[in-house]
Amino acid sequence: MINKTTFLLFCLISTLLSCSNDIEVNTPGLQVAIDGELFISDIKEATLLDDGTIIISGSAGNKSLTITIPSSSVGSYKLDDQTHGEVAYTDASFKFLNKSGESSGTTTITNRTDNTISGTFNFINLKDEYGNAVTFQNGWFYRIPLIPGTIPTPETSEEEIAINPCLLNASMTGLIDLTEFIGDTHEAVIIGVEDASLRITATNDDEVIELVVPIDVVSGEYSLSGSGQYSATYSLNKDKSAAQSGSITITNHDTTTRCVNGTFTFATRNQHEITEGTFDFGY
Repeated sequence: MINKTTFLLFCLISTLLSCSNDIEVNTPGLQVAIDGELFISDIKEATLLDDGTIIISGSAGNKSLTITIPSSSVGSYKLDDQTHGEVAYTDASFKFLNKSGESSGTTTITNRTDNTISGTFNFINLKDEYGNAVTFQNGWFYRIPLIPGTIPTPETSEEEIAINPCLLNASMTGLIDLTEFIGDTHEAVIIGVEDASLRITATNDDEVIELVVPIDVVSGEYSLSGSGQYSATYSLNKDKSAAQSGSITITNHDTTTRCVNGTFTFATRNQHEITEGTFDFGY
């Protein structure tokens, strides 16, 4: 009698487990803990492009996530060794992206069929334009439907073909602790929506100078600080320090041609002196 009862109980448990597994296996999903808060995607799909790139995407309400990797083959793809494409997360009007040298993480494809893809992912320090960071833990996607896609060919107008000459000839120079600084790479971008600002950045080897002014700034001299409408920072080997004092002079700002130039000088909180600074940028 005991043996028969035990056998029947075993059969019942096996049947229940089998049903449970069937429900899990046949339910595609995408979810992840974002800074400890669970994100469960309502809409999810994986787009396979002509060149083999795959874009895994999910959304729920005003939140969306896209993970781009260069291949749909089973394996791991890491952000920090550049075998990974872009990761983008949008929460309302805030957009977070992976930043080279700052973000890390891995997407692992565990299974790929003709019609679905499954895997896991974790990311640390995705950043928005203000430097805020988010972290993704215990992320997974399961049997996400694969759909074919093509690489879009953007249409260009004559205005887009004509590149701003101020951007082509961008420059920033100065003295950092009496040593010459000449920017090798340059960037000027508009940040923010209300009370927008213009962020001007120049990089040279392991050094970075960044200036921020209002987008509608006019010619004149302004005091610099570590934050606010008029601010500046200097980085050496990723050690970033804000301006403690200083000034920036806008010589000319043409909002039609989007050209801005001027001079600057400031001292940082960690005792660096930036003097005889000049800049000439387009944006």
